Amino acid sequence: MQNYLFEDLQKQLSPELLDAELQEKEKQQLREKSDLCFLFTSSFSGGFGGIRFLVTENEAKIFCSDERSKGIMHGGKWAYFYTTIANSFYNQGEQIKLSEIIDNGKYDWLLDELGIKKIPKQEWRDLLTPFGFEII
Repeated sequence: MQNYLFEDLQKQLSPELLDAELQEKEKQQLREKSDLCFLFTSSFSGGFGGIRFLVTENEAKIFCSDERSKGIMHGGKWAYFYTTIANSFYNQGEQIKLSEIIDNGKYDWLLDELGIKKIPKQEWRDLLTPFGFEII
């Protein structure tokens, strides 16, 4: 039994595991310091419409506070909301499927009017991978 405990302790203290834990902590700290946010739509009854685009937190606040970023569809209220990449990682996980990001350009006119530059999906892999996201 002591042998097993010693082996378990060795595994916990192995340089590979310690290095992996350190890297994950560094990624978590990077995520928490980042000002990047995902904008997503949701109904007021809780239906998640999916991530739409990526902007800075200040831009997300400007966009989501604009009355034109919300409305009524099929009788139900909906709006754009935002979440930081740290919150998204914690709540949604590390995997982001680009094929599920729905940005049809419908609100590009409002982004332009508000002076907001969304980050193109083709840049997400290079931008988000250092934070620990897996972009597929």
